[in-house]
Amino acid sequence: QHTVFEAELTGAILAIDIIKSIPRLTRATILLDSQAAILALKGERTKSGHYLVEEFHKQVIKLQKRRSSLQITVQWVPGHVGIEGNEAADDEAKKAVQ
Repeated sequence: QHTVFEAELTGAILAIDIIKSIPRLTRATILLDSQAAILALKGERTKSGHYLVEEFHKQVIKLQKRRSSLQITVQWVPGHVGIEGNEAADDEAKKAVQ
C-alpha cells in the first residue's frame, strides 16, 4: 500500500525518465500538485518516501552530469483544475506505485 505522497514522488522520478528521452532539451519543468512532495524534493525531512526523494536526486544528478546545460525546475500547480494532462499524469503515478 502506497500513499498519494509517494505517488507524487514516483511521478517526479518518471518525469526524469521522460526528460532523459528528449536529447536536445535544455529546460524542463516538472509540475506537481503536492506541496509536501515539492518541499521534500527541496530538502525538507519526511517521515515516508525518503527513498524516493533520494532516487529523484540521484537521477537528476546523473542526468545533469551528462547534460550540464539542462535546467530542471519543480513547480507547484493546483490539482485537477483543467490543466491539460494533469489527470492522466496523476492516474499514471498512481498506477506506478500499485
